[in-house]
Amino acid sequence: MCAKLLTLPHQKHEFANFYRYYWFFSYKSDSIDMEELLLEQCNGTFENYLKLVVILFILSMNFEDPLLLRWIGEQYYNAKLDAELFVTMTKTLSATRKEINYLHSQLKSADPKMMIYDFNPLRKKPIVLENEIMYLPVPQFLFSAITKGFYHTLCDRIPKFREKFGKLVFEKYVQHVLRWKTPDYEIIPEFEYYIGRDRLDSPDCILVKDNNVILLEVKATAPSIQLSATDIENYENQMTKAYGVAISQCIKNEEHIRKGKLRHAKLPHQIDHFFYVVVTLEAFYAFERKIIEDAVAEKGCMLAKNKCYHLMDVATLEDIVENDTRSFFDYICERELEERVFSSFPGTDTNKKNPFRERRSVKYVSSIIDEIVGSMRK
Repeated sequence: MCAKLLTLPHQKHEFANFYRYYWFFSYKSDSIDMEELLLEQCNGTFENYLKLVVILFILSMNFEDPLLLRWIGEQYYNAKLDAELFVTMTKTLSATRKEINYLHSQLKSADPKMMIYDFNPLRKKPIVLENEIMYLPVPQFLFSAITKGFYHTLCDRIPKFREKFGKLVFEKYVQHVLRWKTPDYEIIPEFEYYIGRDRLDSPDCILVKDNNVILLEVKATAPSIQLSATDIENYENQMTKAYGVAISQCIKNEEHIRKGKLRHAKLPHQIDHFFYVVVTLEAFYAFERKIIEDAVAEKGCMLAKNKCYHLMDVATLEDIVENDTRSFFDYICERELEERVFSSFPGTDTNKKNPFRERRSVKYVSSIIDEIVGSMRK
């Protein structure tokens, strides 16, 4: 069973998300308690939901008959969770056939060109529940429902959650990832600086190696669910918010550093090259440079014709830091200096060295699988 479960990441890479979302949904600080928010909005902790979906996935692979909700709770979850809590969490991931059809009608596109991208409601509600009988049309959607699905649920239900999450959680996670290996570069987190009486923020992260500098902007941006039921113009508008703002910030911060308005003890006096990197929560695809140039122009900046920029989602950042033989800084330098920035997607030219099973996210979920499989055998 473990072997069957571990084949899933090679198809959809769902396991690669688990460590990240465990970190997100367990994060606590004086300003935000993600575990408490998840409990309030989704009725359980991330680890309990992960155990739940592993059990349901295993059962879906081994039983041809419909799954009875309360029987599963009593038979397989007593040792780990109260049966009533099991039922509550399962219903959080469930909808009736009528509700699924309604959700699809609300999200389907009126634009024939975009209909192929219609959002499947099963990605948020992967269990069809009718008269206490569970149906799992696409069992793999159990995994995306408790990661990306829960994130979008919190965004929908909590005012300004995306902004708070980006500043208080996501930026911290990106810095956490950059330190997975002992870096051969300095990491300068965001700090305040002043120009006259105006208080400004430095880039979300500055990386320094020798006389080169990476200005790294972090945006907790993901293509919204509504994009699956929209047109290309709205897609570009959302992408503009993600990348146009970030790159214009890089341009302004480079100018402030060169003019001595933005100073830090770890910044070199003479800087040979500035690299621009934007890390988003999820990736946007299929866009042209002109869209970025226009978005930057709207912010009052100009992107030079020969200036490169590196756009990637956090999954790509994780892959580079954890698996590439080069440091993240060297990866960015080589990709730009060898002029591969716009000829291939980031992450496609990584020098992978760690087997998939050795990655931290897979190790994390494998320990959960071993625990569940062991208890089910008993």
